[in-house]
Amino acid sequence: MFFLAPDEQKGKKDIIKLLLIDVLFTFVVFFLFRYGFKIVLPAGIFTINL
Repeated sequence: MFFLAPDEQKGKKDIIKLLLIDVLFTFVVFFLFRYGFKIVLPAGIFTINL
């Protein structure tokens, strides 16, 4: 998201906002598939036992 953002939106405040959106979106998708759709996604490199 950082690389696709316009040049005027690449300040420290915007980077923190983009990082927060990235992390939040990742967890929302994970929990949506895990508990909403009852589909277990592949573990990958990092495993979280929830």
